[in-house]
Amino acid sequence: MFLWGLRIDEPVTSLTDVLVGVVCLYAWWQLRKLDRPGLSQQYLRYYFLTMGIATILGGVIGHAFLYRFSFAWKLPGWVISMVSVSLVERACIAHAAPLLSRRMVRILKTANIVELLTFMGLAMYTLNFNFVGVHSAFGLLVVVFPLQWLAWRRTGNEGSRLFLVAVGWATVAYVIYLSRWSLHLYYNYLDISHTIMMYCAWLFYKGALLLEERVAVVVERRRPKGK
Repeated sequence: MFLWGLRIDEPVTSLTDVLVGVVCLYAWWQLRKLDRPGLSQQYLRYYFLTMGIATILGGVIGHAFLYRFSFAWKLPGWVISMVSVSLVERACIAHAAPLLSRRMVRILKTANIVELLTFMGLAMYTLNFNFVGVHSAFGLLVVVFPLQWLAWRRTGNEGSRLFLVAVGWATVAYVIYLSRWSLHLYYNYLDISHTIMMYCAWLFYKGALLLEERVAVVVERRRPKGK
């Protein structure tokens, strides 16, 4: 596609990628203005900021103008997105920490770092996006989903429920990506996945707005008096 003489490759894929970034940056800006206390909220703000940067880089450099760069230039977007997924994991660990033992919290935090460094190293060494996808799937399905399920079951918090729904839709997007199921040549599996990810980002944002430190409150209320 040429726009005013400028060549743009994969225009729909580039646009949908950038739109995911716009939703994420909007979420970051709104949460930044609220400036809510707590580690989980802090991690979530950084999650939206980094994911917004990663997806915009992916759309602009990784798709639209990759012909001006080498394939290795996809890495900045990949690496930042992996850091982003680790941040949302950290947010969920911090949110659910009052429901977990200190030992389990330490294990989850350590695993978070090891997981990130391992998959990041593999992606950088092989230049294979599949390691980025597996890292995201692992982080959302193995860390985010169980922790938010626990929090939702114990507190009934709507924010946790929205996180669960978002992870469900993200799983659908990943399955579509793996199967390469497409509706049209100009609306392929990447475009469908990006569209679903826009919705997921919005659900995460709405969940973040409702993800109050209710877990800590519930634990405090259930704690025997005098302890």
